[in-house]
Amino acid sequence: MKAVESTQAPSKITENSYGGWECLCGNEATAYGFYPINDQNEEVEPTPDEWTTNLYACFQCGRLIDVDSLEIVRQIPVSEIRKAS
Repeated sequence: MKAVESTQAPSKITENSYGGWECLCGNEATAYGFYPINDQNEEVEPTPDEWTTNLYACFQCGRLIDVDSLEIVRQIPVSEIRKAS
């Protein structure tokens, strides 16, 4: 009997040998980057007052990443992420 392979996408981003992140879309910190966001999908400074979600957003594909586990918690359209000016 042939083994059935899972078609479920990986649920985590990866770290390269230098400690940098690589998203499933291929984005890296040196390309579009990853930025902390709040619960209104706004880019914020990673301070306790502003950054209460513990999430980073991939600015190429909109995946939201838990900073502690590197798990992808959901994905939103990049157009919904409000970048800091």
